[in-house]
Amino acid sequence: MRALRLANALLRATWRSTTRGKPRSSWSGSETFTVHLLQALLQSTVGRGAAVQRATLSEPAQRLPSGVREHEESWGGRRAWRWIPEDAHPTRLVVHFHGGGYVIGSPLENRAYLAVLARLLRVEVVSIAYRLCPEHPHPAAHEDGEAAVRALVDSGVAPGDIVLTGDSAGGGVALGTVYRLRDSGGPTVAGAVLGSPMVDLRAESASYAANAASDYLIRPLVVEWARAMGVADSDPSVSLVLADPTGLPPLRFLAGDAEIFRDDVVACAERAKAAGVDAEVVVGADAVHCWYKSPRLPGPSGGAEHVAAQIRGLYQR
Repeated sequence: MRALRLANALLRATWRSTTRGKPRSSWSGSETFTVHLLQALLQSTVGRGAAVQRATLSEPAQRLPSGVREHEESWGGRRAWRWIPEDAHPTRLVVHFHGGGYVIGSPLENRAYLAVLARLLRVEVVSIAYRLCPEHPHPAAHEDGEAAVRALVDSGVAPGDIVLTGDSAGGGVALGTVYRLRDSGGPTVAGAVLGSPMVDLRAESASYAANAASDYLIRPLVVEWARAMGVADSDPSVSLVLADPTGLPPLRFLAGDAEIFRDDVVACAERAKAAGVDAEVVVGADAVHCWYKSPRLPGPSGGAEHVAAQIRGLYQR
């Protein structure tokens, strides 16, 4: 069934690339085709449910680059993986949360990206397989994020040596984890780097319409995934753009100018700044959702280095 959906998506992407042209003039032909292909593939799963979406959209584990060692372990019943570069810093650690709308995804789908990030930073990167919706409604994923940080601190890692990162829904998990730690009195991590975070389940900002043709992520799927979380889309514990960020550690946001989440991400960053949080946002020119993860996606060159630069800045504060 996955093969059939992919074949149909290839046909639709070819037709769109031929008839519609480039959504952004700066894009190459291959970047345009990649976006159209992902759009078509995601559209083929709308209304099909979590099982079909996982089977269709989940990717096989990527090949591990050289110079990085991978280690699997278990934290409180949750599977976790560590990527350890040969020259890893003795104490610093990055805790990463994968994307997938809180419904699909796995740390291993990000293996190559996270290994490269570990190598660039010379820092160990760890990621857990947090619980997914709809089987485990909100706040299960955020609870798992908080538990992961506490487990690391209990093992002897200093909170100031921990930076949280996340992509899309994983950015929501990372930010939700920071909120939960603040509300429970700590520990306070060094900060968080949030890539195209899913921070507003209402899916109503202007960039949804403005970038509907340019982003591969599509609103109907975002809405479906939001419903799977089992809470009101205006609940500030998951639509974190509505939460009070006072007292949070430093936050760094990345978004794409061509993505549907753009306005949500910018609004979240601006709300944090207004509350006195050390917050910054980088909006990649003509970039799509999570553009930094793959050179095949439209966005500034450098990919993971953009994320690495933000993480370095948090460690150097």
